Amino acid sequence: MSDIRQWQKDKPSYYRAAILMPLYLSDIMFDALKDHYTKLYKHGWNNVPNIKEWISYYTDPDIVIRKYQEIIIEYLEKDEFFFEAILIIIKGIFENEKQDFQLFINKYFDLVPINKRLEIYEKYKDYKCDDKYAIIFDQNILPNDIMKIWHIPEIVFLVRVCMPCIFILGKKPHILFKEAKSGNLNSLCNLLRMDKGIIYDPDIAGIIHESSLDISSSKFKKIKNAFSSTVTSKQYSKTAMISRIGAFIEVISEKYGSPLSRQQIEDMYNDLAEFGTGRRKHTDIQSGEALSKGIQRTRKNLF
Repeated sequence: MSDIRQWQKDKPSYYRAAILMPLYLSDIMFDALKDHYTKLYKHGWNNVPNIKEWISYYTDPDIVIRKYQEIIIEYLEKDEFFFEAILIIIKGIFENEKQDFQLFINKYFDLVPINKRLEIYEKYKDYKCDDKYAIIFDQNILPNDIMKIWHIPEIVFLVRVCMPCIFILGKKPHILFKEAKSGNLNSLCNLLRMDKGIIYDPDIAGIIHESSLDISSSKFKKIKNAFSSTVTSKQYSKTAMISRIGAFIEVISEKYGSPLSRQQIEDMYNDLAEFGTGRRKHTDIQSGEALSKGIQRTRKNLF
C-alpha cells in the first residue's frame, strides 16, 4: 500500500491539489449530493438565465469551465481582493517549493487566451505573500466574496447540472443531452431528473409530445415519472462515485504529465480509509478489479 504522505513529497503543488482534493472530498461530495436540489434551492443557487441561454449551456462541453476561468481573470484584472489574495497565496506556495508559477497559470487558465494568461502572470509574478492576505479566511469575508461567483448562471449550471451528471450518472451533460435529443429514452429520463428545463429544447419537446399521444404507453409513463422525480438510490451509489472520482483522478494525472496507475489510485483510497477509520481497505471498493472496471466504464462514457 502507498503512503499518501510519502507520495506527495516530490510532487508539484498544482499536481498534488488536483489529485488529492477530489480524493479527500469523495465522502463529503457523496453526502452533499444527497437531496441535492432541495439544498440548492434553500441556499439560493437559483440564479438562472432565460431558458434559451440555459439550454445553450448543454451544447458546449467547455462553456462552464471557460466561463469560470474568464470570471476569475476578470476579478484579477480588477484587483478584487479575495481572488488576488488566493492567487498570491498560491504563488507563495510555488515560490516556497521552487515550482513554476507560470506553469500553474497556463494549466489553471487553459481555456483563456494566452495573452490574458500572460497578463496575469506578469501582473502577479513579483507579488509577495503578506500577512494581510490571511484575512481572506475570515468567516465573514470569505462567504460574501464566494457568493459573487455562486450567483453567476454558468456556475449555477455547474453545480445544479454538471456535478450531478458527472458524479451520479457518470456522463457529461452535453453527452446526455445529445443522446436525449436523438431519442435515447434512458438518457432523456435521467436528464429530466436532473433538469426539468430541457423540455424547452424543440427536439426533446417533440419527443415528449409524440409520446403523450398515447398516455398509457410505457414510454410516456417513464417520462412522466422522470419529470416528477430526481435520481434514484440505485443510480446514486457510493461505489459508482468512487469509480468516477477515480477516473477523474486518472485523467488529471495524465494531463499533468505524471500518470497514476489504477493500482496506485486504489492504494490511495485504501490509505485514506486506513488513515481515517483504521481499516486497511476502503469499504466502498469491492475489489481492485471492480474499481478498475468502474474507472474504465467512466472513461468510456465521460471522457
